[in-house]
Amino acid sequence: MVIIISRKGQMAERIDKSDFVDEKELEDFINEHPGSILTEFKENVRFLTLNQFPTKVTGAIDVLGIDSDGDIYIVETKLIKNNDRRDVIAQALDYAAALMYEYSDLEFVETLEEQLARSKRYTDCKLESVLSALFVDNMPSNGEADNRILGLIRRIKNNIQNGNFKMIVVMDKVDDRLKDILSFINQKSKFTICAFDMAYYKYKTTSTTDVNDNEENYLKIMVPNSYGLVKKDADLVDKLEENDFFESLNNAGLSKEQLDGLHKIFDYCVKSGDIRWGTRSFSVILPALSDKSLFNIYSNGTIQMAYGNLHPHEQVIFKNAFANVPKISEILGGKGYKMCMDPAWILSSDEFIKALEELQNRPAY
Repeated sequence: MVIIISRKGQMAERIDKSDFVDEKELEDFINEHPGSILTEFKENVRFLTLNQFPTKVTGAIDVLGIDSDGDIYIVETKLIKNNDRRDVIAQALDYAAALMYEYSDLEFVETLEEQLARSKRYTDCKLESVLSALFVDNMPSNGEADNRILGLIRRIKNNIQNGNFKMIVVMDKVDDRLKDILSFINQKSKFTICAFDMAYYKYKTTSTTDVNDNEENYLKIMVPNSYGLVKKDADLVDKLEENDFFESLNNAGLSKEQLDGLHKIFDYCVKSGDIRWGTRSFSVILPALSDKSLFNIYSNGTIQMAYGNLHPHEQVIFKNAFANVPKISEILGGKGYKMCMDPAWILSSDEFIKALEELQNRPAY
């Protein structure tokens, strides 16, 4: 591809594609401008990035990214001239396995903070402080932002524990064979792995008679093209998530009565609303109640009652509906997001479903 630059009153100029000096030049660009590729996954999110993030055995990840939803990105940069470019998918998977199996969630946070200090970008390198500075605007003084950041850190830890990563390969040229492999992986598995080829152009902004040929005299133009970001087979992915959830549930040490109770709740939610899968968890949007999920059920039998998005008077209605559900009624004080860590609540599955039915018969929130 050729780029044409035109200025009013001047001749149009043709800019030919340039070559990256080395992989570090490409890596540094992604580290400094993560939105150039990561916004292909999500819009309206922000990113924290760190380059050369260490693993214990495998080596360093070129760029590690975390977004404002707690999703984790593994970015590997390669140039087409390098001999190991054919191993790039295996290398990305190797890094993903290293993050999941080499680190506990606490070790990962500690390493994050060490690397934040190494980057010298932040004065306070505690993860909570960095995430607050990057992701929370106009931080309130009532502790609401603290709860939001703590929830974000929980999601980051869950993603590490369960190996939920988005893997990205960035190259100066992606060949056709790699494109086919990526499309197949993304269509037929739970993995998300894609590639970008990053076309690179340099335009000299100073006069051609300027003897100085410094980098600051050039405008760098990057043109990313993505491959492998295909729509997944939704039915297949949902079935994989469901199987993963119930397999984990069977290994959680719950009683037969509790397992039967959760199956009953799940079946009710499937019939009544829209299931949303998380990290070995599910939530459900019940249109008659709200356009947001009001509870999240995890594969260890715990539940989060997420009524913090409701207006105060709606929160009262919500709490009253669950007043006769043992264990659940005990956590519904105040406002926000409340966790019930005792799986004994599942033994009251009939009462839980009755509370949902009562709410659905009320006017929509």
